[in-house]
Amino acid sequence: MALPRTEAALEAIERAVCEANGDLRKAAAVLQINLYELHQWLHADPEAASRIKAAQLVGWSALETEAYRRAVLGHDEPVYHKGYVVGHRKVYSDGLLQTMLKARVPGYAAEDAGHGVTVNVNLMPRATSYEEWLEQKGQSALQLEHKQDNEPIVDAEYEDVTPVTGLRDVL
Repeated sequence: MALPRTEAALEAIERAVCEANGDLRKAAAVLQINLYELHQWLHADPEAASRIKAAQLVGWSALETEAYRRAVLGHDEPVYHKGYVVGHRKVYSDGLLQTMLKARVPGYAAEDAGHGVTVNVNLMPRATSYEEWLEQKGQSALQLEHKQDNEPIVDAEYEDVTPVTGLRDVL
């Protein structure tokens, strides 16, 4: 069903968008129109576009209010014991609060940017066989010992080690 381009239709769209928390798809479903038709209104009529965008902002403010409630005021979550509700506990959302702070407080995200986790990864080249892996592992251990002791590396310590080439050699 096509929605006529009248003032009453535009007011109905604004009301539906506000009630749908700014979700155009949900508003179109409530109005029983195609989402494409609603987008045509947005592109064809600048006044309708600005009024619908304003309705979206009002709808989104309801989402912000709910996010604030969950982040700062918390919500009650049931506590179960043996399948029965035995009480409730107040649960807060630190993630929502941090997201709201980043969105609302100037400079908050910039201050937080330098506090990431630094991971140093030391990659060995990939071995194509077990023998090559043992050889690389032995070299890595020798290099580590040399760095720790600052003494010359003696290969004689590793001469009596026989590499295992398969499960049959172990059994």
